[in-house]
Amino acid sequence: MLRTRGLDILSQLQLEEVLLRRSTSNYFVLNSDLRAEDASVVLGFSGKIGELVDVDHMMKNPIGLVRRYTGGGTVVVDKSTLFATFIMNSKDVDSQPYPRDIMAWSEKIYGPVFAKVGGEKGGAFALRENDYVLGDHKIGGNAQTITKARWVHHTSFLWDFDPQMMKYLLLPKKRPLYREDRTHSSFLAPLRHHVPSLSALEEALLDRLKQSFSLEMVALDALQREAKDMLQGLPLETVARSKNEDMQEHLRMEGQLPTLVKQGPSCVNL
Repeated sequence: MLRTRGLDILSQLQLEEVLLRRSTSNYFVLNSDLRAEDASVVLGFSGKIGELVDVDHMMKNPIGLVRRYTGGGTVVVDKSTLFATFIMNSKDVDSQPYPRDIMAWSEKIYGPVFAKVGGEKGGAFALRENDYVLGDHKIGGNAQTITKARWVHHTSFLWDFDPQMMKYLLLPKKRPLYREDRTHSSFLAPLRHHVPSLSALEEALLDRLKQSFSLEMVALDALQREAKDMLQGLPLETVARSKNEDMQEHLRMEGQLPTLVKQGPSCVNL
């Protein structure tokens, strides 16, 4: 288990990929407290910028734009996001290595955690479509990738959220049925309103993991050195597909380059 704070989301995603593809160990990563300058919009592997991101707002108020190696929806991440990632050998988990089965397994892991810390006062914890919810409000979004013998299931939990940050996102055309047409503010439920403290949530999660696994704590620098050794001198890009995205380049590819971008700087790497 790695518990770290302030690790930027791109570095976390790339570390996950190396551990997924080059290691045979199981990992759980918990990361929070991003620096203000590392706030980012994170796209799924095949997400189209022009359909998911408010380009005008992004150009006027630029923050990071990252494409991750897993599928799923588009999220804004900042200092109030809690990231939780399982990187597992399929054989070590009481679940079939298929998306719905992995999601069902994760619900059994997290359900008792939120029951213990009183999170269910906002409604029962459940897996609803691909989201974690309390009642009918989303508290966390999930994405996965599955290889021959291993898989990743990672979550961005909303400890809190800034409504201003949601302006970077368009209402997606494909969205959960239970959401209907609700705005972000009426659809999302910050955990800080339902859980006594982040430390209480962490303690309950740690206790839950100890019921199923033998845990060994590892420091970030040690895990990063281990991951570097796994690369055996190869460039990170040969293993990790997560990357910073150039918005103009991909809008051109999508045929959706707006006038605002054409009149803007010649190159904006976000």
